[in-house]
Amino acid sequence: MCCKCKKPVKKVKKNIVINNFCVGEVVIPNADFSECECGEHRQLPVTLCLQADKIAKTIFNNWIIDQPLKDFISSKEACNILKITSRELNKSRGKIRRGFIYYTKFGNYFMYLKKSVELFVKRGNGRFLISVNKKQKQNGKK
Repeated sequence: MCCKCKKPVKKVKKNIVINNFCVGEVVIPNADFSECECGEHRQLPVTLCLQADKIAKTIFNNWIIDQPLKDFISSKEACNILKITSRELNKSRGKIRRGFIYYTKFGNYFMYLKKSVELFVKRGNGRFLISVNKKQKQNGKK
């Protein structure tokens, strides 16, 4: 029974599109999930959500390594823009790792996407919808 429209729920196996805040639409082919008869509501198993997150992470990782080096700034530059010390930056790394500021690691150095750092200063969240081609979105591959 659907918890929203109270109609019967049936198990289906078909392609599903899940929206991700970072990469947009993630397509999972031949997904097993439950859908109500009206077709508007879905009940997704946890494994399907984890699979969508894994695909989105792969798409994001492929995208960020394709960004030109000139778009990244060092930790020191990020500290200057954020108006914090390097110690405070290291302390807030948990928030950064949760995706509030996009970054990557080059060798032993963390490099931060300048656009993301600037957005974080403006609105407290450096995340933005990345643009990738359809082939990357379909399966998280290049």
